[in-house]
Amino acid sequence: MRSRRFGILTIMLIISGTALVGCAPDGGALDDDLTWQDAKSEAQQTQREIADLIDADQVIARDEPADGILLSCDATRHQWSGRIVLTLSESADADALARSVADRFRESDRFVVREQEDAPEGSPIIIQLIAPDNEENYIVAPYPASDELHITSASECFVLPEGVYPGGTF
Repeated sequence: MRSRRFGILTIMLIISGTALVGCAPDGGALDDDLTWQDAKSEAQQTQREIADLIDADQVIARDEPADGILLSCDATRHQWSGRIVLTLSESADADALARSVADRFRESDRFVVREQEDAPEGSPIIIQLIAPDNEENYIVAPYPASDELHITSASECFVLPEGVYPGGTF
């Protein structure tokens, strides 16, 4: 269980590091009307869209927690972050599936595709899909030494309503 938590934490740190860079105070236009509920809904919809790119015969289980956490963009803005975990069939190649997701978005204006650089040989590939505003992003990564593919999200940045504490689950 310890290694599972470490892997999830690693992926979340990758997202939060990107989120902090992407949500710098001068980055991205602030949408005053974007609620955390709308940001969460949009991120979940995109997570599902990405997960649905994997052929059903390659997936034996799908875990999609209803709740996620908030990450800080800057002093006033946050992102909703969640995930989907696909347990893959024995015949599935997680790295190839992650690359196939990247290929689907490579020619799109929707995301910039960034592949993991400087990974030790034999490391699983990590694909990052980054929206042009550098805020909304998704990580598609095989879980090391397992049969899982993780799709982790960070929504567009938003401002929480006055009095809403950003800790806990959302």
